Amino acid sequence: MPSVQVSGVIPNTIREGTGLGAWVAGLTLTGDTARLTAIELTGAAALNFSAHWDAVLQLATLDVAAPIDFESFAAGRTQPQLVFGMRFVFDDGSRQTPTTTYRVAVIDQDDTPPDSLRFATTVPPVAGAIGSTIGTLAVTDPDSAGPFSFSFSAEDDWRFEVVGSTLKLRDGISLGLDEMPGHPLFINVSDGRQSAAFTLNLTVTDPGAQESAVAVVAAETPQHGFSLTEPQRVVALHEARDVTAANTYGEDIRQLMLAQGGEVWLPSVQKLQLADVLP
Repeated sequence: MPSVQVSGVIPNTIREGTGLGAWVAGLTLTGDTARLTAIELTGAAALNFSAHWDAVLQLATLDVAAPIDFESFAAGRTQPQLVFGMRFVFDDGSRQTPTTTYRVAVIDQDDTPPDSLRFATTVPPVAGAIGSTIGTLAVTDPDSAGPFSFSFSAEDDWRFEVVGSTLKLRDGISLGLDEMPGHPLFINVSDGRQSAAFTLNLTVTDPGAQESAVAVVAAETPQHGFSLTEPQRVVALHEARDVTAANTYGEDIRQLMLAQGGEVWLPSVQKLQLADVLP
């Protein structure tokens, strides 16, 4: 029975997506090469490579037959390597299958763009609030862990920015009442090699519907000498000249700015009695 002997080595790695001619291996054959008619590849990765026999050079050449996708190994939960063997066919119909197994590790490369963009955390911006922090962005990319860069359409680029992974309004910028209840924000995400565009729908809230997060004067909690003595009456130890400004927020809360630098938050009351004003 005819047989051949194989010598030489093949590259032990290949980058995913490698095309025809970019990865080539040469093996020298000796023995009954005059009777050799074909070389077949065997094993799980047989279809990823092709084999060509050059009788003049006595050389078997291996080349890529089909591009390899690194992510397919993760999907199949298998080790990223290509395993194959060789089988030699002779002119009498006999076949020789050596025991040698070839293993080629597949190297990942960034050939896939980001595939999702979402909020990891978010605080809906309030219409009219300047420079608001909107939320933390989370990107999913099969080929990259970042860092990622973000860009916006010309319509939004002057209003929005991403600092690190935090989406916010630029300093001095706010969203208008006309953008309630929502604003579609188009964001392009790049991993440095590949990019993809996404749309995040921002919820824009009504400033009149926001609840106060400040503590207001109550009967049990006076502030800076201001006390709630009756449901609709606040008595102060300060004179009128001690109050430098008064601001109204909706119908339920008032802010008084004091000359010494403090502030007092009042509930909706009908009467404020200062020390230099007769009751």
